[in-house]
Amino acid sequence: VAIRLDPKDPVAYFDRATSLAEIPDRDRALADFDRALELDPKLAAAYVGRGRLHAARGEPAEALADYDRAVAADPRDPLAFFARAQARAGRRGYDAALADYNQALSLDPSNALFHLSRGDLRRARGESAEAIDDFSRAIRLNSRLADAYDARAAVAFDQGRHLDAIADFNKAMEAAPNDAAAHLGRATCLFELHEYVQSAEDYTRALELDPGLVAARYGRARARAQNGDYIAAAADYDAVL
Repeated sequence: VAIRLDPKDPVAYFDRATSLAEIPDRDRALADFDRALELDPKLAAAYVGRGRLHAARGEPAEALADYDRAVAADPRDPLAFFARAQARAGRRGYDAALADYNQALSLDPSNALFHLSRGDLRRARGESAEAIDDFSRAIRLNSRLADAYDARAAVAFDQGRHLDAIADFNKAMEAAPNDAAAHLGRATCLFELHEYVQSAEDYTRALELDPGLVAARYGRARARAQNGDYIAAAADYDAVL
């Protein structure tokens, strides 16, 4: 309706493109993003939206180029820097990605997702203390953000702090009971603590939530074998191999 009322309204094309991208009807969404930007070349959100569409289509170079355009169009838009940071991190441009995350957070310091994503990057760079700090800040900003608990637990697991990891995986499950990653992570911690029965139970729950989770099926096979349930373990190995 908005486009029929005003066929030169760039925001209307942007809004429709965003809806089409969610369906997803990517070809029509791309056409609407293009039209929005023809009408308003300074519409940073449209560059971000089109960039994400390019990323979903497996076109990372085109996505990054659009995020560059978004930053140039509106250097005060934190989402433009955040989107470019994600794209750069995906291409292992960690230094440039960190600079963009820092800029996004300078513009929007209370964004829990920004802290979570920067923490993921810092963990990939081997900066465990800084990663934990970012994950903890994300949790303080949004105590229901299960991914932040999962991420902080993963660092604890990397450091051999299995009980601390379990505590965070428990909190992730409280925030999101159907979090398959949390059940998988806790199962792996329990395995390392030689709690094989409980470990197998958690792997099973992870598989109930995500039947395609290969790591959970392989982990359950190992836990079942440690329990002496070799027939069930073999069946799980058969499903993996």
